[in-house]
Amino acid sequence: MLELFPGLRSLRAFDAAARHLSFTRAASDMGVTPAAISHQIKELEELVAALEQEVVELGKERDELRRQAQETAEGLKSAGAGLHQMELRLAGLRKDRQQAADEIARVEERLAVQSMETANFTEEKESLEAELKLAGERLAITGSASQELERDVARLKTELDTRRETLTTVRERVTAIRVQLATLREQHEAHLRGIADLERQSQDLVRRMTSDRDDTEKGSAERLQLQTAIIAGSERLEILLRLQLDTETRLAGIRGTYDAAGSELAATEMQARQLREESDTVRQSQAELNLRFSTLSMQAEHLEQILLDKSRLSMTEALARLEAVEFDEHARRARQKELQRILDEMGEVNLMAIDEYAGMEERFTFLSAQKEDLEDSLRSLQQAIQRINRTTRQRFQETYDLVNAKFQEVFPRLFCGGRAELRLTNEEDLLETGIDIIVQPPGKKLQNVTLLSGGEKALTAVALIFSIFMIKPTPFCLLDEVDAPLDDANIGRFNDMVREMCAVSQFIIITHNKATMQVADTLYGITMEEPGASKVVSVRLH
Repeated sequence: MLELFPGLRSLRAFDAAARHLSFTRAASDMGVTPAAISHQIKELEELVAALEQEVVELGKERDELRRQAQETAEGLKSAGAGLHQMELRLAGLRKDRQQAADEIARVEERLAVQSMETANFTEEKESLEAELKLAGERLAITGSASQELERDVARLKTELDTRRETLTTVRERVTAIRVQLATLREQHEAHLRGIADLERQSQDLVRRMTSDRDDTEKGSAERLQLQTAIIAGSERLEILLRLQLDTETRLAGIRGTYDAAGSELAATEMQARQLREESDTVRQSQAELNLRFSTLSMQAEHLEQILLDKSRLSMTEALARLEAVEFDEHARRARQKELQRILDEMGEVNLMAIDEYAGMEERFTFLSAQKEDLEDSLRSLQQAIQRINRTTRQRFQETYDLVNAKFQEVFPRLFCGGRAELRLTNEEDLLETGIDIIVQPPGKKLQNVTLLSGGEKALTAVALIFSIFMIKPTPFCLLDEVDAPLDDANIGRFNDMVREMCAVSQFIIITHNKATMQVADTLYGITMEEPGASKVVSVRLH
């Protein structure tokens, strides 16, 4: 009830404010303290703030109802537009359905005509077959007219074949028409289903429009109620504002009195604070003097004890002797400075020096042992490196000599002549040297491999690879388009060498050359029987 009519809450709040105001006036007449009045004024301010918040909430609810009404009107408008579109679509579907029905009728008429033609062709076929049979019988009976009958039979067979072809064509046309008819029937059924769906959607839109109209009417009624409640609340708010102005005027007077009393109280507190500060200062000075007296007493007792321990004299005896001795202040100060200088040069006494020396000596021993271990490891590592370098030089020299000899043998076989060799760029340092390939194809001068043509470079590289394989073969060797720059003669020699090397290694060659494919044991290729689908095909040639 309070949620539907928020104005009742404002009315009750207004009554409560009036009761509080009357209670405040009565209290002031009875001489209530300013603190109680301030508390009541604070409660009234909170109540006014609550009423203002409630008015703001009512305004928000009014705006929300206006927004909902606007959204409902826009929804009704869009629903009307959607209904209009549905009606247009329904009319188009009905038109399509009528056209489909007309097309079905035409197809049925064509089917009837085709059926009649098929029946006629069947009758003609039967009559031709009867005539053919009768002609055969006549041929058996009459032998004298056999040639003429044979011509008639051939003519009739030709006509029969023609009629059969015509019949086949007609049957194909009938089948196509039947397929088309089935398609049209399916389209007709789909249109009928679409029309039924549109009718259901139209009914749903009508129901939604009816519901939206009811919601709009309810919203209008609630808006009128809220407007009435807002007008009443505005009037009550004006009354409360006037009451608040009167209360603020009285509050200003009370605050003036309170400020004056507060000023006097502040002055009194300032004087009390100054007195407390002075008392604290005196108390602190007394504490410092007591602390200094205690410190001097302890120092005197300590000096007396030191004097008694070192000199076996009491303080009284020491003072008596001191009075008996003549005191030379200048000499005493000079001696004091000298002793102070000696103490400064000696420095402070390090009581932990022995322990630190033992720790440092232990650490020095440990680090010395570590250093010796590192030096031994370094010497052993240098010896291992020397052995590795010596073994590497030896094996490199042996391998180089073997590969160079094999290269000088293989190169003339692949080039049908010529010569080639490997040369070291730095024979003094085998670990840092490079290798130059010097070749001389048949009919050319001796030159570096970088000056050869593409085919000659490829064949030279193959010769070097085969030379290495002859010394230490590996299980597999992969060659990718090595024979691409070679001509037919070079490819033949290359294939002969590959066939010979297959005894020690298995070769995998990627190639497009037919001659190279012929020497292979197994071929693997990629084909595309269907567009977009690759397939691997393998063929074993042996």
